[in-house]
Amino acid sequence: DSFEYKGDSFELVKKGATSFHCSEEIWQDPLKINTEMNEEQANELRTGWDLLLDIDSKYLDYSKIMAELIIKMFKFHGIKNIGVKFSVSGDTPVLINVLGSYGISLKPGFDPKLLLWAHEGGIVATAHVRGGGELGDQWRKGGFKTTKANSWKDLIACAEYLISENYSSNKNIAIIGMSAGGITIGRAMTERPDLFAVAIPEVGIMNALRFEESPNGPKMIAELGTVKDSVECMALIEMDAYHHIKEGINYPATLITAGMNDIRVIAWQSAKFAAGLQAANVSDNPILYRLDYEAGHFSANTKKSFEDLADILSFALWQTGHPKYQVK
Repeated sequence: DSFEYKGDSFELVKKGATSFHCSEEIWQDPLKINTEMNEEQANELRTGWDLLLDIDSKYLDYSKIMAELIIKMFKFHGIKNIGVKFSVSGDTPVLINVLGSYGISLKPGFDPKLLLWAHEGGIVATAHVRGGGELGDQWRKGGFKTTKANSWKDLIACAEYLISENYSSNKNIAIIGMSAGGITIGRAMTERPDLFAVAIPEVGIMNALRFEESPNGPKMIAELGTVKDSVECMALIEMDAYHHIKEGINYPATLITAGMNDIRVIAWQSAKFAAGLQAANVSDNPILYRLDYEAGHFSANTKKSFEDLADILSFALWQTGHPKYQVK
């Protein structure tokens, strides 16, 4: 009882699953996908899409609700396989999400926010870089303290792969990472500024060498290391994006975010990186710093989180060349 999808956003859903990637085309026009489905059956699937977009819905666990609905509908109507046409071209906008810390695994999951990028014709990619837990404890330790460089080098390798396989180009790739993922984003863009069109470190650790002096710094020693150990101090310098900014470099378009009330990653971390990058950059690409005076490590409320998302995705689509998002 499994359904294999061949689409632009997901791979496999098993009966009883509570999370999965999914193509928005299923809800937008089900009849295009399965010609044997009648209008009434298609409307049942469209109802799922409407439910998903209702942010005031009583259903808080969208993943579980949508998985149950889709599996039920497919089983009831005898739909076994869904084929979604997917064209590969060298100029498709790609959004690569990355973390690479704490041994956290970025698992396949249903995320309605990512459908917005797919709806505009983009590809969403998740980079399982070392430092994460996707391949076990050794994978985590491969991007940890003195081996942290592997995290951003893996991200670089992921971007190079997408280019070599003709999914996209360096003019169309955006990278995004939050919190400790800011280390991965910051060092990837400072090591290979030519490889990315857009970089978006959200509330990121951008000045790792000084992070120990921030409110959450002592707690992070176990993950990042300490300046009091000579070997770990050198590793902190290496993973510090701020200290790898070089003058006279064409840096990619960058949107750097921070929350004024953030005690996990204090706002000056991002501000310091933004100021340094603005001063050093010689390209015409915008380097923007977005400080939310009400937010902490996350947005202040659901409405604000959607507004933040709109700004982030609009910026990325603008700078990856999407015609609908160009300044007129």
